[in-house]
Amino acid sequence: MLNKENLPPAIFLMGPTASGKTALSVELAETLNAEIISV
Repeated sequence: MLNKENLPPAIFLMGPTASGKTALSVELAETLNAEIISV
């Protein structure tokens, strides 16, 4: 069973094509020293 206290925080970005999701994701990842996972 997963313990919610041990899960890392996650940010989900959703929106229409060409709305800047990738650019924002890259900027956030660099600023927060985080990893981008595309699904």
